[in-house]
Amino acid sequence: MSLSSRSSIGAGSRYGVAVLIALAVALGTPASSVAAQPAVRPAVALAGVTESGRILGRSSAPVTLAVFSDLQCPICAPFFLEVLPSLIPKWVDTGIVRLEYRSLQTATFEPTEFEEEVSAAYAAGAQNLQWPYVESFFEEQKEEGSRYVNAAFLEQVAAGTPGLNGVAWHAHLSNPKYRREMLEDEQLGSRHGIVGTPSFLIGRTGKTLHLFEPNEVSAPVYVASFAHAFKSVLHRKK
Repeated sequence: MSLSSRSSIGAGSRYGVAVLIALAVALGTPASSVAAQPAVRPAVALAGVTESGRILGRSSAPVTLAVFSDLQCPICAPFFLEVLPSLIPKWVDTGIVRLEYRSLQTATFEPTEFEEEVSAAYAAGAQNLQWPYVESFFEEQKEEGSRYVNAAFLEQVAAGTPGLNGVAWHAHLSNPKYRREMLEDEQLGSRHGIVGTPSFLIGRTGKTLHLFEPNEVSAPVYVASFAHAFKSVLHRKK
């Protein structure tokens, strides 16, 4: 499968608008500004958490959650800005779960634009700041399909990423390994039938990961379904 082929352009995610509204209502936030007013600031949740490239969390964590995302996906923003900050303190920072960021083109229209935005995030990962960069991108995210991602926008996101060295970030932007990693992510998603974002794979660290579809009825249930999944993996035989 080529990097330019994609299954759900414009759709963003299989979850749909209902999830955005449910998240907004449950969190007491107007649906029109779900991603703009997180209940817990992502920067606060990420502060001090172990990070290495695309991995957030300790290498010794027994549970791995792979998160497939498109940075322009409007449904991904509430997950990263609203849901994830509530999961990190209890599960990631405590050494139980490690998160893997995986890129998948779903909402970004142009393949070249997708490569540029993902490379920018991976370049931040060279400084172990990919997750803060991703959070910063989602905080600046604009209307889907408005073709807003360009060099100036990516630099703005970089400037808003705490601790990121801009000179070093620029030096890593054209690293050819990022394209290979994007293709690997796409192939991994294809093997599991993933066509939308956000999507998730979960399992024991170092073992086969399996597709996980969280319950999306409301924000509290959505969060609780991740907690239940983490506990289920922990209780399985190794």
